[in-house]
Amino acid sequence: MKLPMNKMMTDDRLIKIISTKGRLAVDLRQVNKRLKTLMPSHLNTVRKKYMESGLGARKAAFHALIDKVYLDFLEECIATASSARESYIQYETHLMLFQARRSLRGLQNRKR
Repeated sequence: MKLPMNKMMTDDRLIKIISTKGRLAVDLRQVNKRLKTLMPSHLNTVRKKYMESGLGARKAAFHALIDKVYLDFLEECIATASSARESYIQYETHLMLFQARRSLRGLQNRKR
């Protein structure tokens, strides 16, 4: 479990976190998109390995889906997607805090 966000951090630190989390979310989404495009070819490679060992097409397809190498590949896809989503949520949360502070400063300046 992560610690709650520090709402009293300086604006400079907040801006740095916003840009870092935003860049990380974009990078991880690109990696995940590339992994998704590689998934069918990766599955076909594993399936062909089983077919070459003498299994029929149907059994080879089944064994390919439960193969350790393919499952590790799926775990990597899931991990990058999860990290991308978490980074994006962190980006949006910190951005909302920054915008809320900016709007409160505007209200305080009008009252003076």
